[in-house]
Amino acid sequence: MKVKHLILCQHAVGYENGSFSVLNGGLSSASVPGFPATLPLTVLVHALADASEPPVHHFALSVRDAEGRVLDIPGPGGKLQPMRLEANLTVKAGPNHPLEVPLPVNFIPSLPVFIQKAGRYEVHCEVDGQVCSENLFVQGPSGA
Repeated sequence: MKVKHLILCQHAVGYENGSFSVLNGGLSSASVPGFPATLPLTVLVHALADASEPPVHHFALSVRDAEGRVLDIPGPGGKLQPMRLEANLTVKAGPNHPLEVPLPVNFIPSLPVFIQKAGRYEVHCEVDGQVCSENLFVQGPSGA
């Protein structure tokens, strides 16, 4: 499977035919009113699978700070835990799908990102071990 697009956006929808629609896509920066802050973020991962590949593909997503540490989110009972979203997606070609045509796959999680301070953050994605990422710069009021 090959990742074609990793898009940070406000909202995205994937369709059965593998296409997608994005609202306010291509985010690279965000402003929050103060810190700590919760930043709602949707991540669109659009990939192409070869019809001859095994059907199950592993996706993993995390957000990291400038030092590479995975950000925490409140878990059960409010206890902080590393924010890492993982999913296995099964991709199957239809009976009339030609083997030479790649199968489009969309993985579209929406997640609250808990930001403690202004700075550069990395949305880190792994698809079957292939790594891709996008930077997100977060600033507070008046650029703080």
